Amino acid sequence: MLTSEAVQLVLQSATLTQDEAIYLLDIGKPVKIADLAQDMIRLSGLEPDIDIKIDFIGLRPDEKVHEELYSNGHGEPTLISKISLTTEPVSDPDQFWLKVDNLTKSCFSMSRGELLQALGEIVPDYRYSEMVQKDQANSDNTTTNFNRNGQKMSRRKG
Repeated sequence: MLTSEAVQLVLQSATLTQDEAIYLLDIGKPVKIADLAQDMIRLSGLEPDIDIKIDFIGLRPDEKVHEELYSNGHGEPTLISKISLTTEPVSDPDQFWLKVDNLTKSCFSMSRGELLQALGEIVPDYRYSEMVQKDQANSDNTTTNFNRNGQKMSRRKG
């Protein structure tokens, strides 16, 4: 799917009128990154693994091979063919927005581990990696803050 088509689908979903709804957008079949890389190399007039080597380095922490958005994998149809309405239960919206507001207000004073743990409380399926847990354990001597521009600012405690 082209970017313009994806944008059009997002805009169409905004026209649907159900309050507090979560919509699933059908953006087509997944594309293998290896195939995309090989095609890009060939389009440049070169040969994969001859002119340019492709290294498979494995997954990064928390990276997934397959992304599943909802446990049942599908939703109810809407008036727009490529948009469906999720049938997953939605938690209390007021409680959700309260947690988001609290996280937004305190995120600049939290360590990265604390921030990710708080995010996990808002998004139940989110799992932060062991790497972040180790980072959090090692942060006893260091306070990490972020300024309003998102720049990391660390300082030693004590």
